[in-house]
Amino acid sequence: MKKLYPTFLCFFIICSFLYPQTDITIEAEDGILNGTQIANTRSDFSGTGYVTGFDQSGDYVEVSTQIPTSGIWELKIRYAAPYGYKENYLYINGQLQATVSFPESQTFSVVSAGKMFFQQGEIKIRVQSYWGWFELDSFI
Repeated sequence: MKKLYPTFLCFFIICSFLYPQTDITIEAEDGILNGTQIANTRSDFSGTGYVTGFDQSGDYVEVSTQIPTSGIWELKIRYAAPYGYKENYLYINGQLQATVSFPESQTFSVVSAGKMFFQQGEIKIRVQSYWGWFELDSFI
């Protein structure tokens, strides 16, 4: 049994580095808006509102946050897509990372944008209209 303890400890330390346990919530309405606007008519939003108006190809919201620990983080997006299934672009620090699928949802729901390695420090997260016509509440 004594031989397993160092192995388990090393595994735990590696997993702690690669998979941080702290959730960070960033409100979309606190970001930089381009062609979008803040609304508060849909119920159950977090913060002071949500971002809507993704109806042109250049429309986006971009938020900044501090990553406390380098590692692999799962980025989740809280959204509503009352007009049916949508897809929109996800940029991290100005680089296109993915096209995120937003299944139809009349209320705010959470979708995973995937797991990504983030360095400790500031990152910028941008969602830009592709199919648009959805509402973005927050990033987790």
